[in-house]
Amino acid sequence: MSKEMLDYLNTKMEKPIFIDFEASSINGFPLQVAYGSCEEDLKYFLIKPLAEWNNEEHLWSFDSQEIHGFSKRYINEYGINPESVAREVSDDLNGKVIYADSKADMAWLNMLLNDVARLTGEDYPIPEFKLISTLAYEQKIPSSIAVKAQIMAEKKFKVYGLIAHKADSDTLKHIWTWNAIQEIKSNNYE
Repeated sequence: MSKEMLDYLNTKMEKPIFIDFEASSINGFPLQVAYGSCEEDLKYFLIKPLAEWNNEEHLWSFDSQEIHGFSKRYINEYGINPESVAREVSDDLNGKVIYADSKADMAWLNMLLNDVARLTGEDYPIPEFKLISTLAYEQKIPSSIAVKAQIMAEKKFKVYGLIAHKADSDTLKHIWTWNAIQEIKSNNYE
């Protein structure tokens, strides 16, 4: 067994919290967020746009709408008040480290919490943000295990018929990848 593998097997890991956003466009506003460390604590919200976001036509992309599947009409009708979402996200994640696969997720988290804070005068602390690639590096996860875990998670994703570019589905895939890493690790101990 390689030194890299032995180092990895001897590290103790806590369950990380993963977060994912879908947005109106790459430079737009957040319209869906999901986060959690396991299937049982996964939370997700469709976010009703703030009036100032809705009034900026350049923040909406029909190409993005085709990818995530949410129309402006749908999110305005069924989205949750952004103040409620910001409060819950901030309460749940305050003081925690969260992991995402893109820096854009951090931008949308900042936009949600900062814009709502500016409008309400309330404080919404922003959690510590790291990329998933940083987690893999910090935990010394060998690339062979990471790839195998991603394949296992992708299979589960397909079995459940989940659709990419939905914040809850993408967050579940991160959780399942992490769980697969832990399963591979425990099997190597046996």
